Amino acid sequence: MTDVSSAGTSVPRPSTRAEQALTLVGAVWLTAGLFIDGYAHTNIIDTATEDFFTPWHAIFYSGFLATAAWVLYVAFRRPAGAGILNRFPPGYKLAALGLALFAVGGVGDGIWHTIYGIETGVDALLSPTHLLLFSGIFLIVTAPIRAAWADPADRSGWAGLAIPVVSALLVTALVAFFFAYIWGLSENYWIGVQYIPETGQNLGLVMEGVSQSMVSTVILVAPVVYLLRSWQLPFGSVTLMWPVVAALEAVAFDKELIAIPAALAGGLVFDLALRLPIATRRQLVRVSALLAPIAMWSVWMWLNRNDPGIAMPIEIWTGTIFFAGLAGAGLATLVFTQPLPEAGHIQSN
Repeated sequence: MTDVSSAGTSVPRPSTRAEQALTLVGAVWLTAGLFIDGYAHTNIIDTATEDFFTPWHAIFYSGFLATAAWVLYVAFRRPAGAGILNRFPPGYKLAALGLALFAVGGVGDGIWHTIYGIETGVDALLSPTHLLLFSGIFLIVTAPIRAAWADPADRSGWAGLAIPVVSALLVTALVAFFFAYIWGLSENYWIGVQYIPETGQNLGLVMEGVSQSMVSTVILVAPVVYLLRSWQLPFGSVTLMWPVVAALEAVAFDKELIAIPAALAGGLVFDLALRLPIATRRQLVRVSALLAPIAMWSVWMWLNRNDPGIAMPIEIWTGTIFFAGLAGAGLATLVFTQPLPEAGHIQSN
């Protein structure tokens, strides 16, 4: 169950793929509960009369309890090392911190709602107890990725990488959920009225929409490029991730399913671009992260071309598409930057 280092300390062996898979099942349950709760707040409940004890909260918190029980089982079935945290296999220590943050946030959430009532808008995504829940869930759902990083076994294809890919999908959906008020793949959160360039009317809404496209691009691209630092993703990974996230956001918040084909196009272009005959991996990822947002926002703009609510001059939508691609490429450049030279060996260009 454990390895012994040269210093004589006991180090838990890496988790097995079966253990990582079951951790992922709990993470899916927890994330599903979160989106069901979001859907209920948007489409079902009368917030003024809701209390803490609801069916959607039951799904959400039962997902946490199931995941917590499993993570603790994975840890405590191993012999104790030098401290409780050393029972957790590599990648799971932060999950243990996530469980603690979630537990504190959950108890605090019940107290908060009792005192201050149920939030009705953006404040629901920014309340202190919900931010604790967000932090806890983030650390829990990313445990399979960290565990895969620590696993010395070769990982390739869907058989080896399905677990980290789905884990990345969940964390992307989680971040998108908590940034729903600035999620750009939505008419409701983009440009709500027609822009009139001659008078500048509604320019502020246009600027907000362009900013939202940048934020949404970063949310979608960041997990992909971080996965690509370690693995060659199987074809279809991004084609799976982006449309599922778009669908979850659409169903939970606005029912505008038009975002799904746009995200599908972007994900497919990302997967295809990663197969281009480009010399270095760094350049390949940068090109892919450039082309995928361009494809996604081009399709989104085209699908909404006849919607008077988001009518824009060509300069606005072409500029939005251009800078979204630049945002993706810039993020990939930061993640795949050249290693820093050693001190004393810095060369000028």
